[in-house]
Parts: sequence; structure tokens; C-alpha cells
Amino acid sequence: MERTISGHGWDRFAFTAVFCLTALMFTPSESAMGQNPVNWKDDGRNPDDLRVLSLLPSGNAATEVDDGDGHTWTKTFLVPVTANATLTVVATPDRAIQEADLPDEWTLTGGNGNGRLARNIDRTRTGKYTITCSCGMSRKVTTVIVVNVDLDVDSNNDGTINDSDDLLEVNAPGKLVYLNHDDDNMNDKEDLTENNAVVTNENDLQTMNLSFAPSTLSVGKIILSATDGDSCIQVWKNPAKGGASNKVTLPKTWILGTDTVPSTLYVEGINTGAVTLKLARKEQLPMKCSTS
Repeated sequence: MERTISGHGWDRFAFTAVFCLTALMFTPSESAMGQNPVNWKDDGRNPDDLRVLSLLPSGNAATEVDDGDGHTWTKTFLVPVTANATLTVVATPDRAIQEADLPDEWTLTGGNGNGRLARNIDRTRTGKYTITCSCGMSRKVTTVIVVNVDLDVDSNNDGTINDSDDLLEVNAPGKLVYLNHDDDNMNDKEDLTENNAVVTNENDLQTMNLSFAPSTLSVGKIILSATDGDSCIQVWKNPAKGGASNKVTLPKTWILGTDTVPSTLYVEGINTGAVTLKLARKEQLPMKCSTS
């Protein structure tokens, strides 16, 4: 979700931290869902034996990602954390059958509940959950990772970043950052013009905290961007600025599994106006093909 605020001042501007999780959705084909880790024509079993056709999340909240193992019977999905919500993972046999009529060899494990055709995943907290459905040699394994991306600032302007800021981060004026036109290092230059060295005694940059969970997530990208007003700010890795290597140019992309996403960055006001910042996780999924 994106939230925009407005508000202007002669020597200050405001920005709001925004949470967003974006993804391109992929729906597996029927032929892909029906594949199993054995060849049913050559395994010596009765072709009438019950098999697990699919084990998939219901609805469209979850996004499939490549788990990298090359197996069609294992799948991994990402779903954003949200309040008061669950995700149901449904096991589908290869023919119509009532749950009470399933054979004893049909098993479903993982998640919440004790149903034999469906289990629930708690979406109110981040984590990794694995659900397995088996019937004889037929087996499907589905992993669901509940993820969260967050960007926090001192939205109530009390000098501390804590949970109380979350309630106000979508409201104007947001975090107030003063235009950095003073001279903290006493060299007769406005500090906002000094972009190639550390500014001694610099005290005008404001902190913002970046986080994502689970922290072990290694799929996709984290992107920090300004949806408007990007000319009003400069983002830095160091609260005292520094050279070009300390600048963060928006939009900034970090590749999970390769890059280190900083937990803290610093915002400098270089022009007056209103800014909206967004931290997002994005997954670009490849086109997948299957043959029957």
C-alpha cells in the first residue's frame, strides 16, 4: 500500500515512511501441478491408486518463487505479513473424494489445524512454514514464507523512533527535517553544499530505519524510492555525510542474497517541499513453461 501526505514549510519539509510489497504473480499450469517425483507408468503400482495432485495456497495473496531445487513437487511461496489474517494451503487429490473417505496412507502435516485436505498459516507474524502431503509414493511439499518490509522514522517528532510512530506515519506533517543550510563545521559554507567530505559536528540529518523479515530471506530485491519530492532530499549512509561513496541515490536497489541491506540511513534536507519514501520488496519472476 502507498500513502501520500502533503505539507510544506519555508525551511523544512516532511516525508512519510510507506510499507509496500510488490510482486508479479505466477499461476502454475494444470500440467505442472500434476507432476510427481515418480513415473506412475513405470513404478509398478496400480494406476488407480490415489495421488496428490497439488498442494497450493488458496486465493491470490501468495506469490510463487523459484526454490532453486529443480523439483516440480516442491514449491515455495511468499506472502506479506498482515493483521488478523491466515493463508490456507489446500491439498487436492487427483480425483473427487470426501475427506472422510481418504485412505489411511494419505497424510497432511505442517501448518495450523488437523485437517487432511487443508492447513492454515498465521500471517500475523513472519516466519517459514512447510506443509507436506503424501499418499504412498506421491508427495508434494509446499513452503510458505511470511515476509515483512518496514521503513521507520520519528513520525511524531519526539526524538525517538518507536512503535508510537507507526500510528502517525501516514499523517501530515510526518517527520520534519530542517533544510541543512547552517554551517556546523564553521567553514563559511552551507552544509548542504558540502558533498565530498565529512562535515564535522553535522547534526541536521535525520535517521530512518530499514528492516525486512525473515532476515535470512535471499530471494528478490529490496528497493528504496521516493514516490514524489526526491529533489528535496539526499540520503546518506553516514550521519556526517562524507564523499560520494556515502551517497545513496534513489531509487536504490539491494539484491537479497548478494547485497547487505543497511539497517539505518540518514536523510538530509536540500530543498523545501514534501516527500514520500517507499521501501518495497520486489520479485521478478521468470516465464515458466511445462509440457503435458
